[in-house]
Amino acid sequence: MRRMMVTMLILVEIAGCGSRSGNGGPQLGSGSATTPADPLQKPVIPEPVPFDSIALSTDTTYTSRLVSDGNQPGEIRELTALRIKFCWCPAGGFLMGSRDDVPGHLNNEAQFEARFSKGFWMQQTELTQEQYQRLMGSNPAYFQGGENPVESVTGMEADEFCRRLTEIPPEKAAGNLFRLPTEAEWEYACRAGSTTEFSCGDDEAELEKFSWHSSNSGRMTHPVGQKKPNSWGLYDMHGNVSEWCLDHYGDYPAGPTIDPRGPEAGEKRNLRGGGWFFVPMFARSAHRDGFAPAARYAGLGFRIVATSAAMAESKHGKSH
Repeated sequence: MRRMMVTMLILVEIAGCGSRSGNGGPQLGSGSATTPADPLQKPVIPEPVPFDSIALSTDTTYTSRLVSDGNQPGEIRELTALRIKFCWCPAGGFLMGSRDDVPGHLNNEAQFEARFSKGFWMQQTELTQEQYQRLMGSNPAYFQGGENPVESVTGMEADEFCRRLTEIPPEKAAGNLFRLPTEAEWEYACRAGSTTEFSCGDDEAELEKFSWHSSNSGRMTHPVGQKKPNSWGLYDMHGNVSEWCLDHYGDYPAGPTIDPRGPEAGEKRNLRGGGWFFVPMFARSAHRDGFAPAARYAGLGFRIVATSAAMAESKHGKSH
């Protein structure tokens, strides 16, 4: 199954990632994805412009809201100058991974008890192309559309977006911090208290209401937030695009772990969340994979986590 999945991604890169320049396609903000006329054309990847040439790099005209603890699961707050909405994921524990009798279970999903000593804010949707372009000055997406998830981004570019957002003057002054979620944070947020294969249950037919995947996507991405959210208010956790995580791919811990975190370095970065080209089996809450941080496909995007220096300093418990 893993070989089939990797083959699918390679085919997406070769036959599906055409010109990303956007020339001749819909303008940013159109809200719908369109396939370029020549999908076999050699990809044109626009480089992010220097941070100091972005208007937000010196913007002091807005007041940043200090990122602080939420009050209840699924509470929504709009943070940052990019008007990004986040959902509160409370402290707590869950069984990460899946049982070996679950259809689609892979050996890298061995279950263990994970617990978070502090809650965190997870972006409500996948990052959009409009949000990405405002801060990076370019839009690498193959499926152009301002409200569609940005894709065709590398793990390093996702990291750079988070770094820039943290460096915007009001955010920096407030001590707000933005980063990718760890793999454990991602699965915890995706499950939102559920123990089933998907956050909506075990039935793939029910997943249709929550996810864009190979059977209903029309082989393209869609504007974020069009399907139903999970019980913590998070959209598209089971599809649309796969999402980069902060940590690197590695074996799970052998026993209970507080604030679990994968390796800080390695050949592969963790990826989560299925995608428009994946069958539902690969969109399960526990499904995991890893790709080289420099990988660039029309199915790779991300969402971010918001925290603050104050929240980080108050965090207790040993990280692993």
